[in-house]
Amino acid sequence: MEPEHQAGARTIVLVGTALWVVLVGAGYALRGLDFAVGVSIGGGLALVNFQLLSWATARALGLTPSRPRRAVFICALRWGGTAAALMAAIWIVDLDPAGLLVGLSVIVAAILFAAALGLIRG
Repeated sequence: MEPEHQAGARTIVLVGTALWVVLVGAGYALRGLDFAVGVSIGGGLALVNFQLLSWATARALGLTPSRPRRAVFICALRWGGTAAALMAAIWIVDLDPAGLLVGLSVIVAAILFAAALGLIRG
C-alpha cells in the first residue's frame, strides 16, 4: 500500500491529465489550433511542475528516505526551468496567451476536484 501523500498526488495528476486532454480537445474545437497549443503547453508545464513540487516536498519533509538538501535545490531549479519554458513558449511558439493561462490552471482545477472527490469518498 502506498503512503497517503503519494496517493493524493497520484490522484491529482490523474485528474489533471484527464482534464488537460479534455481542455485541449475543447480548445481546438471551440477556439482553434493556437488556443489548443497554448492549453497543451500550459497544461504540460503545470503537470510537470506539480510532479516536481510533490517529489521535492515529500523529500524535504522527510516522508521518503532521501537528502532534503537535494530536494530544496531541485525545487529552486524548478522555478527557473518553469520561467524559461514559459518565456520560450511565448516567444517561439505561435500560441494564444489565454490558452496558455487555461492550461496553467489545469492543476488548480485538478486539486479542487481531487479534494471534492476525497470529501465525497469520506
